Amino acid sequence: MGGGIGYFGLNKSVAIEFDTWDNGADPSIQDIDSNHLGLNVNGSLKSLVSTPITEADLNAGDVWNAWVDYDGDDHLIEVRLTRSASRPAAALLSFSRDLALDLQSTHAFVGFTSGTGVAA
Repeated sequence: MGGGIGYFGLNKSVAIEFDTWDNGADPSIQDIDSNHLGLNVNGSLKSLVSTPITEADLNAGDVWNAWVDYDGDDHLIEVRLTRSASRPAAALLSFSRDLALDLQSTHAFVGFTSGTGVAA
């Protein structure tokens, strides 16, 4: 089952969650809806911050472009997302967090993961 989106339980980690499944009232996750971005750390499925995607449904089959920026001096992480090839001026998700504290290092491995849940 892909409920952990390939991320659950990975300590010393930071994830940008592109979530297309509403996990409902599960208190360990607290999804805002079935079409949102979230910022998760240390293998937790509960986002520190999340924002709905209002441009279109992430599950509609469109090609999406994402930009993830982190300013280590200001500890600011920003995520931009659009179906256009042009980088948006404004971030869709913005959050201040010292990622070096979460990772316990100033170096990190970067990658992508995904998963799929099972509909009831």
